[in-house]
Amino acid sequence: LGRLGEASDALLRAMELDPNSVSLYRETNDTLVAAARCDEAHALIKDAIRKYPNDEGIVMGYGSVAAVCDRDMKTAIDYVLRIDVSTLQQLQAVTDIFMYSHDTDKAIKALTDARDSWVQRPTISLMIDNYLAWLYRETGQQAMAEQALQSARKNARSISDKGTTSLMQLMMLAAIEGDTEATRRFGDLTIAAMPNDAWRSTEYLHRTGAIYVLAGLMDEAFSTLESIPYDQSYDNLL
Repeated sequence: LGRLGEASDALLRAMELDPNSVSLYRETNDTLVAAARCDEAHALIKDAIRKYPNDEGIVMGYGSVAAVCDRDMKTAIDYVLRIDVSTLQQLQAVTDIFMYSHDTDKAIKALTDARDSWVQRPTISLMIDNYLAWLYRETGQQAMAEQALQSARKNARSISDKGTTSLMQLMMLAAIEGDTEATRRFGDLTIAAMPNDAWRSTEYLHRTGAIYVLAGLMDEAFSTLESIPYDQSYDNLL
């Protein structure tokens, strides 16, 4: 429902009842960060990393607090480099941190390592190819960018589902290729397929808006980003 303050309070109460649950540590930290309650997130994640120094979710949470609350990308990168990326959520988080820090070499390595080690689903493969095509193009590696695009087109033909993530990646491929009509069409389909879930839809809307920017469709980008529900607590992070 997007009521992150209430969610944070409920999770903190749950932690009082079950103070050694690693899954509660992860969930509570993520929610506190999203609610811009950074002081509480700091205290929680320091305790968590002391208790569970090798848990990848906790390590990722520490990196998240450093990146979002402190804008300390060096510390964030130090922590995400400890993670053996093995899920889509981890891959997106790690890639985002590297890209926000403008460390394209590490972002490319994280993507290629994931592709070569565990990725099998066409949608995730398409996401990796899209990001690689964009990063290679941004760094002037045109031959590698074209190779990634060819792989992306192949993976796109293998996608049959109409889920939000799949549609978003088809949208991104269209944007990278400069097909504004297809970008708009897949953008409309992506937004229509979004779940009735304030938490997840906020992330989807943010990423959809960013893809419109990539395609140069600024009116659509602003319209999408302005539709994201706003919570005044976010002012603490601005």
